[in-house]
Amino acid sequence: MGETTAGEPSPTTQEQLVSANAAALISDGLGDLTSRIANIAAVINPKKEHNHDFPDDTHSGDGQSHYTLVQDDNQAWASFLGIPEHDPLSNHVCTVVDYLKAHKRVRLELRWGHQEYFSKYLVARCWRKMHARINCWSSHGYIFILGRIRNEELRNVVSTNSHKISTKFTDRHNRELAVTVTGMVENGSMKSLLELSRCSNGWDFTPLLTSFNRMKNDQPHEDDSVYDQTTCFAFHQLLIATILAYGKALGALSKASERTQRNMEDLVTKCGSVQLCGNLLSKIASSRMLRQHLIACKAFLSIPTFDGSDTYRRYTKFPVVDDSSSLVGDPNSAVEDIDVEGDESLNTVFLQWVCLQASYWLDLAALSRTFGSSDPAQQVPEIILFAVKHTESGIKPLLRDSLKTTLNDLIGHNCDHPFDIDKVRGIIQEKGVDLREYIGPIHCEIIMASLAILADNLPAADTKYAVLANLIRSMDQNFIVVSKRCCPICWELLDILRGETDRFRVRGRHATLFPVELPEWLSPGVMDEMIIRFQEILYDEILHMLKFETSDNRPPSRQSISNLSTGSHTNETPLQTDKIRMNNFMAQLGDKGNLFNEPDKELRDSSESLAKDKAG
Repeated sequence: MGETTAGEPSPTTQEQLVSANAAALISDGLGDLTSRIANIAAVINPKKEHNHDFPDDTHSGDGQSHYTLVQDDNQAWASFLGIPEHDPLSNHVCTVVDYLKAHKRVRLELRWGHQEYFSKYLVARCWRKMHARINCWSSHGYIFILGRIRNEELRNVVSTNSHKISTKFTDRHNRELAVTVTGMVENGSMKSLLELSRCSNGWDFTPLLTSFNRMKNDQPHEDDSVYDQTTCFAFHQLLIATILAYGKALGALSKASERTQRNMEDLVTKCGSVQLCGNLLSKIASSRMLRQHLIACKAFLSIPTFDGSDTYRRYTKFPVVDDSSSLVGDPNSAVEDIDVEGDESLNTVFLQWVCLQASYWLDLAALSRTFGSSDPAQQVPEIILFAVKHTESGIKPLLRDSLKTTLNDLIGHNCDHPFDIDKVRGIIQEKGVDLREYIGPIHCEIIMASLAILADNLPAADTKYAVLANLIRSMDQNFIVVSKRCCPICWELLDILRGETDRFRVRGRHATLFPVELPEWLSPGVMDEMIIRFQEILYDEILHMLKFETSDNRPPSRQSISNLSTGSHTNETPLQTDKIRMNNFMAQLGDKGNLFNEPDKELRDSSESLAKDKAG
C-alpha cells in the first residue's frame, strides 16, 4: 500500500505523487516486490481539492486523462500548458497511468522518445514544484558551496587520490551523459545552456569532450579513466553551469507565468529551456562521474546555513519572483528538506541534493524502465485515490505561558539534566519562531495506517465508512511506501499502531522534527502514549539545541532525501543522441501503427475524445 509524500498538500506537491512513490520503492532495493504491487492507494486532502465534494471518506473516482500524442512539438507543449493549474489530482494520476500503459506497448527503439515526450507534461504541470526546490535558500547554498571550489585545489586532490577514485562506483557508467553532452555540443543546445547560465566566459570543456568522444567507441566497462586530473574541473564547470541554467530557466518560466496576458509562445520556449537543462542534470545525477567528483570535492563541502542565504543568492543570481507561498526564505521550512542525520558523508548529502533537483526525470525513467518491462508480472498497478475529511488545525496557538508550562513539565519528568527555561524561551524567540502560527499538516503515512486500524475495528453492519473499509481491506497493508523517510512523529506512531504485529513497514526515518497534526480519530490510549514518548524526544531536542548554541558547531541544515533511481547502470545498450531518439519518436506520431507493438483502440479513442473536448 503506498501513498503521497508528507508535506503541504498543494496541487504541485500532489503532482509528484506517482513518479516519486513508485520510483522510491523500485530504487530502494525493493525492485523484486514490484510484481506484488496490485494497487497503490493515495490520500488527498479535500480542503485543498476544491473540485470535489467528498463525504467523510470516499473513493475519489476516476479522473480524466490528459495523455495524448501530438506530432507538432509546440502543440504538445500548448496542450499540456492549457491544463488548469488546480486540475484534480485524480486527472494527473490517470494521465500517468495511461502513459505507463502506453509505454509498455511502444516499440523498444522508440521508448526513449516516448519517455522524453511525456517529460513535457511533467514540466508543464510540475515546474512550480521544481522551482520551489531550486529556489529554496539552502539550494542556493549548495550551489554556492560547489561554486567556490577552484581548479588547482580540485586537480591536486584528484591527482593525489586518482587510484582510489578510479575504483569507485563500478556499477555506474558515464555513457548516457557522454552521448547527451556531445549531442548538445553538435546541435548547438549546449551553447544555449551556457548562455542561460552566464558561465560561458573562459570555461573550457575540451578535455571532457575529448574523453566523451573517445568513449563512444568503448565498451560500457571501459570508461574507468574518464574522471581524472585532466577532466575533473571541466566536469565541475559542466555541473555548475547546468545547475545555474536550470535554476534560471525555472525562474524565467515563473516570471513569464506571472504576466496578466499569457504569451503561449514565450511559455513554450521557456518550458523547452527547463526541459533541456533538467534532462542534462538528470544525466549528470545518474552518472558515475558525479559520484567520483563529489568524493574528490568532499574536503571542500559543508552544509549551508541560513545565515549565509543573502551571500548564496548573490552568487546564483536567479530571477527574483514572488515565492511568498513557497517558504523559500524560511529557515524552518520543509519545502525541500534533505534530512541530514549527521552520519551521512558530505559527498552523499550533495549527491542527494543533486538527485532531488532532477527527481522528476529520474522518477520518470525508473517508472518507464520498470513498468515498461516486457515481464508480464510487472503490470502497471491500479492507483486508488480516496479522501478523508479533516477539520482545520484544532490546536490552539502555542502561547508563551503554555510553552513555559510545557518546559516546567519536562524538567519535572527529567531531573538528571535540568536546563534554564528562560534561556530556552529566549533562543526560540531569537530564532524568529512564531508560536502563534502553528501549522501542522497530517502526514500521509499516519493517515494510511490509522485508517487501516479504523477499518479493522468497524462493525460489519457499518454503512458510513463502507467505501473506506472495502478499499483498505482489499489491499496488502504490510507496506506503506513514501518517497521520503518517515519523520520521527510518524515513526513513533506507526510503532504504537503496529504493536506486536509486522504491519506498516516503512523505508526508514530521519531525525528532523517538523510540526505535525495527529488525526482526530486516534484513540485516547494512542494519544497518551504519543505524549509520553515525545516528552522524552522534546527533552532530548532541547538539550541538543542548547549544546549547539553554546559551541561553535551549528546543527545541519533542514533539507530532505531523494534516494531515487538514477538509471545509469552498466547493462544498457549503446545509445543514440537525445535529439536523434526524439526525432525518431516524433516522426512516428503520424502513424500510430508504427508507434505501438499492439495498437490499443480503447486508449486511442480516449485520446481522440479528449482532443475533441479541448477543441470544443
